[in-house]
Amino acid sequence: MEKLGLTYFKCAPYAFGQTVYDTGDLSITRGASLTLLAAPAKLQDHLASAFPAFDFRWIQSSASELLWSASKREERTELTIKGQAIKPPKSIKKAKWNKALQQAAETAKHALSDASLRDAARSVISTLMLGGEADVENIAGQILYKCGDQNARAPSLDPAQCEAICDAVRGFLSSPQQDWPFDLMLFNVAWHCPTGPKQTSPRAIIAALDTALGRSQLQRLSCIVPALTTELNGHRTESVVCAYTGLHAADAKHSEKGRPTSITAKRRRIVGTREKPKFYGDVLEHARVAATSLREDWRTLPAVKAALEQIEQATESAKAEPLRFASDFQDLVHAPPPGLPISLRSNICVLNMDGNSFGKLRLNVRDMEEYRALSNYLDILKAGLLAQILTWIRADKEMRDASGALARFETLLWGGDEFTFVLPAWKGWELAQEIHAAVKKWQTPDGEELTFATGLAFGPHNAPIRDLKAAAEQLADHAKEAKPNAAWQAIAYEGVDRIHFLPDQFRADWLGGVVETKAFCLGAEEACALPGVVEKMLSGLRRSGLHQIYYKYCQNIARVNANNTDIVEKILADIDRTAPAIPDVELNAIKDGLFPEHTARPLVKFAQIALLLDYIQPRAHLT
Repeated sequence: MEKLGLTYFKCAPYAFGQTVYDTGDLSITRGASLTLLAAPAKLQDHLASAFPAFDFRWIQSSASELLWSASKREERTELTIKGQAIKPPKSIKKAKWNKALQQAAETAKHALSDASLRDAARSVISTLMLGGEADVENIAGQILYKCGDQNARAPSLDPAQCEAICDAVRGFLSSPQQDWPFDLMLFNVAWHCPTGPKQTSPRAIIAALDTALGRSQLQRLSCIVPALTTELNGHRTESVVCAYTGLHAADAKHSEKGRPTSITAKRRRIVGTREKPKFYGDVLEHARVAATSLREDWRTLPAVKAALEQIEQATESAKAEPLRFASDFQDLVHAPPPGLPISLRSNICVLNMDGNSFGKLRLNVRDMEEYRALSNYLDILKAGLLAQILTWIRADKEMRDASGALARFETLLWGGDEFTFVLPAWKGWELAQEIHAAVKKWQTPDGEELTFATGLAFGPHNAPIRDLKAAAEQLADHAKEAKPNAAWQAIAYEGVDRIHFLPDQFRADWLGGVVETKAFCLGAEEACALPGVVEKMLSGLRRSGLHQIYYKYCQNIARVNANNTDIVEKILADIDRTAPAIPDVELNAIKDGLFPEHTARPLVKFAQIALLLDYIQPRAHLT
């Protein structure tokens, strides 16, 4: 159980889509994202320096949120007064006596000492008019008994001190700090002090903080209003709008890559360029530090040991051969490997993974100390995964440019249990397979399986990144809702004309009607097996033939269900005609792969494979 008297604080960004994903420039997006990730560590240093009389305990500082507790720095004095059993004077009823002692104890224990206990005893004597029958030392001892175990209570902050901390947080994060443009982001902070033992569970504390954050957010700006640029004389109107956001006024004195640029975009771009080599090293170092404070029995768990080994391997590789990272999305697909389908060569994949029930897992722990330990444990596993990805990039020539030094990879989001990566479309499915192979071994310290929902959105590299990211996140959400365990959903936008459609809209237009989202779910193991299924299928069924059949029937797929399978029979007949030379055994295997039995939507898998064919298996027989 947590100590009473502790005050809990939570600081989190909000409405950051408008200052992170308001541009198609990778360096600007990266700079804003890294600014959010830097906030917790910078804020910790500021608060510790600004309030030396307070004890801060940092509970969680992963991603862009900070959760901590605070109390007055403890200075206990040695007591000579000893606790006494409660015994009211003969002239006072028991209930009245207990109430008077409890009120006196609440006053005395804020600065507990012999003097405060005696002062409280005299106050009781005066209030109840006890006169000569009162024994100050005995009553002081009874008041001490009412104070309870002081080791189970922290010296609490008063409301004014809590608000002072919140004001310091807001002041710090609303102004630039050491070249970090925190003032371009929106942060909120709230505090909560539990008043009884039932309010000290992690679930109760987090719920109270989130409620306070939500209420406070309604009273604050919903977007950052940039300063107007006044030095526009001599410039045409169209030249003074930021070329990277299309919204903010450009600064006439500055430009990036020869294009008019707002000061807000320029400041973010500076951070993105300056900090991009440091991000991955910082994540790995954070995990190493977290491991030093991990419980001894958790430190020896196989998952933790494996993660730390992967972190060390990636760190040593980075020292020997540093990787460079792309400056824009064009770099991710520049000079693609030979032999790829045309549809893949300039497309990217946005891959979003979101943990299933990670939040509930944290809230079910005994106390905030275990909450902190579990957060550190998960940070170590995540860093181990990132190390594996970096090792995979080094080992795969297609994940680097012709020089071998530039990685075709970017991290858009690095959250507590959610992350989003961007990479070439021809490697998206493969990375999702690699990640699944790594995370399927993850367990809680108690042996409970940890799983992720996965969303993959494929589209042109010059499409608005906010739209592709939103699509990937919605796909992961659909996968999470439909299946409690690891599941995938994927979609491919072949052009920018429909990129503004979220997956539900796109699919309804694509298939000729609305199909329930759970029909598009693929189990993770099923999805990982699909490249082999597709390769075997294309060894006998021509790719062009499959697409011809798909386009012939795609507008009717939404109306086909388990009770209406006439189109399935027609498609099967077309496959027979398209692939007459395939032995029956192999042809039946192809059909089984395209049309699973006992499903409410028998044509959806066929439609998905036809649409995603090149992305699932970019190296299959391209005929």
